[in-house]
Amino acid sequence: MNKKLFRDITVIAPLYKTPLSQLQKFTTYNNFKIIFLDQCGNKNFKNNIKKVIGSNFDYYFTKKNVGLSKAANFLLSKVKTKFCFFTQADVTINSSSILLLKSALLKNVNYILAGPKFINKIDEKNYYISLLLSKVRTVKNIDGACFLFDVKKVRNLGFYDEDFFLYWEDIFLMKEINKSQYKIAYVEQAKAVHEIGKSTKNNYKIVLIRNMNFKFGEYLFDYKMSQFRFIKILRNIVRFPFYFLFFFISFQFLKSYIKLSEFFGALKFIYFYLNNHQIKKMYA
Repeated sequence: MNKKLFRDITVIAPLYKTPLSQLQKFTTYNNFKIIFLDQCGNKNFKNNIKKVIGSNFDYYFTKKNVGLSKAANFLLSKVKTKFCFFTQADVTINSSSILLLKSALLKNVNYILAGPKFINKIDEKNYYISLLLSKVRTVKNIDGACFLFDVKKVRNLGFYDEDFFLYWEDIFLMKEINKSQYKIAYVEQAKAVHEIGKSTKNNYKIVLIRNMNFKFGEYLFDYKMSQFRFIKILRNIVRFPFYFLFFFISFQFLKSYIKLSEFFGALKFIYFYLNNHQIKKMYA
């Protein structure tokens, strides 16, 4: 395949305690420029990545977990190509599918991003045959695990809202796109696999981070969409001790821990809400 087709696409991927086995997926992107931001990373891990995928990547790292939104925005600031492919370590997609997403964006000047169809297993198919068969549909939402986007348009509109730490930031972005002149493309011939939760090592800290920020993101999304009602969060807080104790005394400790994580998510939102309104009052 002509290498010129890949030159205007950069692949960006945030990492956080990513198993080396998952990095093998990035060999798919050898034709593209790759940029990593490794949260809680170090230079030794950079050398480990080189052993797995070679040296065709830029590597940045932070000393703490800054969240997916901030990580993605940082990575976008380093992109110099026309198109950018956002992905994660638990996503598998071949280069042909990425090029199909690119062809979709080129078909319509109003398209800002394009997403693939998620399936259970990738089948290698001829790119040119797939291109002839490819059908592009305009949709309101796509799966945010991976997608290709027009860099200039996303910079004009804004990428991820950094109030979101993990989860819901992609849904909010698509709501913002739907309010703009831009459109979202769905390309069924482009295929990807998402092994949910495999991008990081699983332990109790990761369970806490995921479930706490999913619940926090849910409340935050409602708040930003002017749909938030305090009765919802109060109802969940009141129910928390009953669910927590039920799962605990029935020896379902993981479910009990998840409920505790969700409770922390509610407290995190309350802190955000009170702090945000205090700032507004200061400048009112």
